[in-house]
Amino acid sequence: MTIKAVVFDLDDTLYDELDYIRSGLRIVAEYLTERFNWSLNDLNRQLLQSLEVSRNHVVDRVLTQKGVWSECLMRDCDKVYREHIPNIRLSHHTKRLLKRISKDYALFVVTAGDVEVQKNKLDVLGLSMSSNFEGFYSIDKSASDYHKSLQSSIKSIANLTACRYENMVYISNQYNEDFSIIQELGIITIILQDSTADINLFENIEPADYSAASLEAAISLVSEI
Repeated sequence: MTIKAVVFDLDDTLYDELDYIRSGLRIVAEYLTERFNWSLNDLNRQLLQSLEVSRNHVVDRVLTQKGVWSECLMRDCDKVYREHIPNIRLSHHTKRLLKRISKDYALFVVTAGDVEVQKNKLDVLGLSMSSNFEGFYSIDKSASDYHKSLQSSIKSIANLTACRYENMVYISNQYNEDFSIIQELGIITIILQDSTADINLFENIEPADYSAASLEAAISLVSEI
């Protein structure tokens, strides 16, 4: 089988999403510190402790503990979080891996979420200007036509590379709805084994065609398919 294109998920696949979350929480802490005259170090510590409990409702928990939670305040914090320019980067190792594989395959990133948030990540990571990639697709996960838009992006990649779906590989660290949609098209899938997501939490998702212990192992695996 001849592989022509490799499609990467972004979050927790090409970089550690926890770095993005910590970056956003720091900005939220600065905003709240100025608004309530709190200690920045103490608030940042409380937010990070809340993050250790769960990635969900991190700020809510702290604001509730402090007795100031409100929908309006949460909207303000969410806006600050989403619009911040993140302090994240690709590791040198990942950069070398991408440069190496780009010599043999057309590379793409398909990522779902808030379009502007994902665009900021791509820009800061240096991916949007990278000559290693042929294209990037950010899909608005809240859109009613999300499923169709994701499939359309994959079809666009197939057209650009003049290859069939079975000649494409998708690499991700997460079993999620995106994974299921891409599976439906018949694309070869590789899941990173350090994934924290449980496949049993999602309906209509089959196990990946292959698994790899790391991004490097996944990239090496592509040449063996």
